Amino acid sequence: MMKIKEVLLESLPKEAEITDICFEGSEIVVYVKNEEFFKNNGEIIKALVSKLKKRISVRPDPAISTDMEEAKEIIKKIVPEDAGIADITFEPAFGRLTIEAKKPGLVIGKGGATLKKIKDQTLWFPVVRRAPTIPSEVVQIIRKVLFEESEFRKKFLNKLGERIHAAERKEIEWIRVGFLGSGREVGRSSILVQTPRSNVMLDCG
Repeated sequence: MMKIKEVLLESLPKEAEITDICFEGSEIVVYVKNEEFFKNNGEIIKALVSKLKKRISVRPDPAISTDMEEAKEIIKKIVPEDAGIADITFEPAFGRLTIEAKKPGLVIGKGGATLKKIKDQTLWFPVVRRAPTIPSEVVQIIRKVLFEESEFRKKFLNKLGERIHAAERKEIEWIRVGFLGSGREVGRSSILVQTPRSNVMLDCG
């Protein structure tokens, strides 16, 4: 885990002004203060992804991102009205904003041009989702909880990521697989995989 951080710090330019390197699940996230590096980092990151065989994302440090209301106005000016933007939500903990639109293709633009423009002008990491055709109260509640608990989610994902990227143990360990359902049945799938370090439930349904 520390080796990955060391490689990133050695490989990325000092001008990037890295403020944090953390793990979010299986993804490695680098937070930077340099606006230009946040906007244009494609080639360097591609080389590092190839070298480390890990997914790497560059996000803005909260200090450089524009104000949320200002970012909304910028997005509305850039994205054509035909896109049908339904909602714009922000997750400062992740340096990320999510745009829900009826026509996500228009938000992304040809070759990602419109999305790149949003990223460059707002200094947020934009994510696009299709707005539900039929409004669902359940979906709205789930998404609201996700955004409200972003700080908790970030800590959880970081802890999970550290375990994923932890150095492998060489000693032999046991593993137990328990079939809680679906052993000889169709459906009702539920398998519990246990090791000394973790308990993972698979195919719950």
